[in-house]
Amino acid sequence: YWELELDKIEDNSVGEILYSQKAEANLQFAKYIIKNYKDWISGKEEDKPLFSHTILKEKLFPNLNENQSAFLFVVDNLRYDQWKALLPLIHPYYRVDEETLFYSILPTATHYARNSIFSGLMPSEIEKKYPQYWLNENDEGGKNQFEQPLLEEYLKRYGKSSKISFSKILNMDFGRKTLEGFYKVMQNQLNVVVFNFVDMLSHARTDVELIRELANDERSYRHVTATWFSNSVMLEMIKFLSEKKVPI
Repeated sequence: YWELELDKIEDNSVGEILYSQKAEANLQFAKYIIKNYKDWISGKEEDKPLFSHTILKEKLFPNLNENQSAFLFVVDNLRYDQWKALLPLIHPYYRVDEETLFYSILPTATHYARNSIFSGLMPSEIEKKYPQYWLNENDEGGKNQFEQPLLEEYLKRYGKSSKISFSKILNMDFGRKTLEGFYKVMQNQLNVVVFNFVDMLSHARTDVELIRELANDERSYRHVTATWFSNSVMLEMIKFLSEKKVPI
């Protein structure tokens, strides 16, 4: 909140105070995770946070309706401050009913965390229960190519074996083709769309000199993300689904 507020003023000295406090907070948070993570994962503590492998059963499955289609949008590597920067662009089309933070499992890398989201399992459990859908670090091939069958198995385990669609948007052209197919998939109970642009942008921030210049600090990184979103097929999808009154 304060980062976004301080974006509006020119005085950098206040921001420096905030960033020093944030650095200390990050250290304390790391200690907190180290102390509690094992107990949370093993289920010893009742008061544990939402995790990658529990968020769908807690937040999505109870809201699925047999008589209405719903869409799940997953923006890979989207940070909370970026979400806050996008929210004003979403508000004309959707009301946000609930805003919930969840903890990623460790490692937070896509291979582990996103497979956990769509399977409802820890990576070791995926490997044991569905070895055909798991690739280890040294195995060849895409590490997230089995997310749809993992989600289908997850839904079956919760008695929701309905027809779903699953799309991964890697570029604008495929995004537009996916949007054109929305009329066809809106009869499904659940449609999942994964967006990879922000993840690609985060990697380009370190690898590509031009992007480093465009997003050389947190403020400019948020602005670049918001600029992408305001011209993205994701926003076009949101507008389309808003007109059809389909929940996301």
